[in-house]
Formats: sequence, C-alpha cells, structure tokens
Amino acid sequence: MDSHCKKNNQLQNYLIKQGVISKQTTWHTQTGGQTNKVWRLVGEKDLICKLYLETKTNPLFNNAPEAEYRCLLWLEGSDVSPKPYKYLKTPFGEVLLYYYIKGQTWSHDLDIVSELLNRIHKHNFPEGLRVLSNIPTEALTN
Repeated sequence: MDSHCKKNNQLQNYLIKQGVISKQTTWHTQTGGQTNKVWRLVGEKDLICKLYLETKTNPLFNNAPEAEYRCLLWLEGSDVSPKPYKYLKTPFGEVLLYYYIKGQTWSHDLDIVSELLNRIHKHNFPEGLRVLSNIPTEALTN
C-alpha cells in the first residue's frame, strides 16, 4: 500500500471517528487539483473533501484552507460557490468539506467564467483576506 493510499485510509477513519461521515461513505478520487488531494464522498451527504498538502511550490497563490472556508461561508447563497460543510484541522492536514455540485468540468467557454467572476466581484470581500497588488513585481513580494 503506497503512502497516499495509507493516508487516505487514515483520513477516512479519522472522519468516521469524528462523526463527519459514516462507514458507508464511498470515496472517489477527483481530478484537477494541482497541490491538494480531492475526493467526492458519496453517502448520507454528497460532499467534496479537499485535503491540503504542505507545499511551497506556488508562493503567489499559496494554500489558505481557513481563508477558503471563510470565503465559501461568505459566498453561501449567492449561487457562485459550493455550500460549505466543515473545515477541520486533522493529524493529516487541513481538510475542507463542501457539498458536491453536479455539472461539467469547465474547458473552453470564457463567457461563463467572465459572467461568474463578474457576479463574484459585485460582493465586497470579507475582512482578513490577503490582498495582492495588481502590479506583478509587487505581487511576488506580498
């Protein structure tokens, strides 16, 4: 058993013991994450589980799981993000759980992305988020 599979089993057992999911929940690996592990958890609830891995490979857009959870809470009900379920600090890393949204993976329609970003930008952002400069050389030093 490789270390990723072992870590997955340990995380699964941890979430069961914490009462977050049931033993009947099935785990399905998701694609797309560059620096984190992501699964769809199908059981009593239909959730996405995102395990944040310790990485420093992208200093501009670093992992900020608690900030991501706060953003989901802030956007809840706005129809621009998934509904948050739980944020946990586990022995295996920080975990964000949110409700699965059925749909297709985006691949080419820029108008859809533009419209979504326009809807997001109509909201004031929540307090305490890191704000990057729009000047590239300054953004790298933040």
